[in-house]
Amino acid sequence: MAQRKMVVGRTRVMQEADTMWLAMMTRKHTISELATNMFSLAVSSVVIEGNMMSDLLSERLSEVITMRLFLSMSLSSSLTSRRSKLTALL
Repeated sequence: MAQRKMVVGRTRVMQEADTMWLAMMTRKHTISELATNMFSLAVSSVVIEGNMMSDLLSERLSEVITMRLFLSMSLSSSLTSRRSKLTALL
């Protein structure tokens, strides 16, 4: 019974983490909101299964932050390139 409860708890926590990740990627949450939500989820997951869940959530949060930074830098680079081209035309 205890093992089944842990599996159900782990599944719920990872589903919540995936939902948060999707909301982040669709820009419904900022990085700070996601970090706060994931931290809360990590704290609650320690009760379910110890540090393993916290580590998984930390990895997911790192992936999201890295992806958002990459997207931001790509967008910034693209805008800078366009601005340079416009300036050259003027």
